Amino acid sequence: TTTVSRGESVDVSAEVRGIGDDDAVVLRYATDDGQIVGKTIPMKPSGDGLRYVCRLADEADGSELVGLTRNLKYRLEAGDARSLDYSINVSSAPSILVERVDYHYPPYTGYVDRSVDALGDIRAIEGTRITVHARANGVIRVADVDFDADGRPDVRMTAQGPSAVASFELGFREEKDRQTPRHASYVLRFTNDEGRVNRNPVKHSIAVERDLDPEASVLAPKEKQIDARLDETVAIEVEARDPDFALSSVRLHG
Repeated sequence: TTTVSRGESVDVSAEVRGIGDDDAVVLRYATDDGQIVGKTIPMKPSGDGLRYVCRLADEADGSELVGLTRNLKYRLEAGDARSLDYSINVSSAPSILVERVDYHYPPYTGYVDRSVDALGDIRAIEGTRITVHARANGVIRVADVDFDADGRPDVRMTAQGPSAVASFELGFREEKDRQTPRHASYVLRFTNDEGRVNRNPVKHSIAVERDLDPEASVLAPKEKQIDARLDETVAIEVEARDPDFALSSVRLHG
């Protein structure tokens, strides 16, 4: 007896001894809703000839196998032997979705912090603190943020019941060129209290906007090198600007 997610199939294997050459080994099942009764699936020998295997799944139109969609009971039959009856319970596949994303911008930007509901894609300026709020369709045992969907748990989420939350900061891979985002996407992976995982998580994009560098130049004197008399005053005129935000200070270093 086992529980599987809706849409999954079940591989069944058994060791069978003492049957004749003409004896068939089959799996016989019936669905709990009564729509299928006494349907058989032939089991094929595998390995040393004692082990027989088959795949238990629903049949769609055209006899195409699809994942299980309803509860059922099955047993194995070989010659005149019968196994015990077993049950397969089909439940909704584990899933977890982004409920809300909070944006906490760097204070110098002057941006007002905001929250976006039901949208997992992220776009913000570098240095923004992102908090992802998610909800699963079951109690969460463990949940992680997987950057770039490479299968590695990068940020452990704090979970309580079916809810989970995690925070991270947006940035670039290289501090010098600041062109390539540290991460271009993410997915949420979780294991429910039954030990089952969400197999096909939704992939969300991450776009990081660059904070443009401030610019400064010397307007006067125009020459890069000048001669001055002792005790002479030299006027230095500079221009500084920030393309997207504001300047906190302008200093001359000598």
